[in-house]
Amino acid sequence: MPIAPWRFRTSPTTRTTRDPTPICWSRSGAGPSAQVRVRAELDGETVTFVDVTNPLSQEELAQYEVREMDCIDCHNRASHIFRSSDEMLDEAMANGVLPTDLPYLRREAHKALETHDNFDAAMAAIEAVPDFYQETYPDVYEARRDVLADVVQELKDMYAISHFPEEQVFPTTYPDNLAHSEDPGCFRCHDGKHYAEDDGDQSIRLHCTICHTIPQTVDAGEPAPGVPFQPAWQPNNHLSSTWIADHRFTFDNTCVSCHEEETFCANENCHGRSWPEVNLSVATPPFPLP
Repeated sequence: MPIAPWRFRTSPTTRTTRDPTPICWSRSGAGPSAQVRVRAELDGETVTFVDVTNPLSQEELAQYEVREMDCIDCHNRASHIFRSSDEMLDEAMANGVLPTDLPYLRREAHKALETHDNFDAAMAAIEAVPDFYQETYPDVYEARRDVLADVVQELKDMYAISHFPEEQVFPTTYPDNLAHSEDPGCFRCHDGKHYAEDDGDQSIRLHCTICHTIPQTVDAGEPAPGVPFQPAWQPNNHLSSTWIADHRFTFDNTCVSCHEEETFCANENCHGRSWPEVNLSVATPPFPLP
């Protein structure tokens, strides 16, 4: 469920509704982690958050632009959106545009779509997708030739609207800061590494539930899980701004009263994939904790 602008679930350590606009220190071309400092007002107190993995001197900070954050800090791709191959393939398979019962189709389609040398090379790679099935799964190839022909045409259409080799424009050319799947986006500040300059127990929140409900995974054939419209109750310690970094050290048997012991921490929607600039692996801390 989308959240209205500037309205976040509040706690003693979070921004409340319509607080003054945060100020950030950023540098053009400095890479994904260019937001090295963020200043915000929390409950009437001005707090400066610093990237503890990239401490900078005053001389170094002088090279950065100090500016008020505005809409385009996140909504920087309002138009001319070049969707990634991953996003297009996932959507096409979820909507039945591409079949889900062809072995390794997503892998082979992704390889073909990521042929960036030139348009003709990309078309040749896409047209060669059926060859994989002819060589590896000949029975499938003979039985599904018509389906494979449709797959080839769909992949060509995908490439044509997202990859422009002559202009050297691809889905990865321009970052999209609205989310954090393909580009750092939210994780430029909400990365668990921006701690209050004068308070090591306070950070910019890396809390999934600021924007998301907790992903639920069910087995094939089971009904989709319900998504609550209201946030579920959480214990007070879950509202700490450093909870995501701290919870690995504080979990105990009481957690299973709400969370399934065998599946929650191994939820592949969060921990079973990589994220730009943030490591949510359950095996090791994402960075040396202060």
